[in-house]
Amino acid sequence: MSNEPTPVWSAPLLRAQKMQMLAGQLVGTSLRNEVGTATLLPMSLDASLWQELLDIQHAILERVAQQQQNWWDGCKDVYAEYNQLKMANTLSKFVEQEYNVVAQFNALVANQAASWAGLMENIHVDYAYWLTQKHAQVANGAGGGHGAAQATLTLPALPDAASATTSQVVTKAKASAKAAKKVTA
Repeated sequence: MSNEPTPVWSAPLLRAQKMQMLAGQLVGTSLRNEVGTATLLPMSLDASLWQELLDIQHAILERVAQQQQNWWDGCKDVYAEYNQLKMANTLSKFVEQEYNVVAQFNALVANQAASWAGLMENIHVDYAYWLTQKHAQVANGAGGGHGAAQATLTLPALPDAASATTSQVVTKAKASAKAAKKVTA
């Protein structure tokens, strides 16, 4: 095998292939969850199962509402920053100010995209675990609430980078912009 460098055009193709693979895994998990749910529900008419499903949906809705609130708060922070900009007296300063606001918005979008993807993955994995527990209970004849341990869905916090509030993201973007400004000055 030669030591020639990988062609530049292959990197985007490899990233696209990785994205396709990860999306395929998520779709596969989703399909397994759907089949698992379809096979579980007719076998267990226990009211506690239905209550747990409602609790799962409620937990998901709370996380979605928090995501939406984070997005709204982040947009308000970026807008407030934009409104506080002083009128630049040179074109270079004007471009720098505009770029800083765009960078803050891009950081907000990146944080939101990662948070939504993390939430979606957490839901699928946690639900698959819950389904496995419920299938085991049904297979063992435990049913749902007849002395069997309750399997509950907990949505863990997102990883540190993704769980940062939008205000923290905007603050980090501001700090990065200031640091870049000092380097160029």
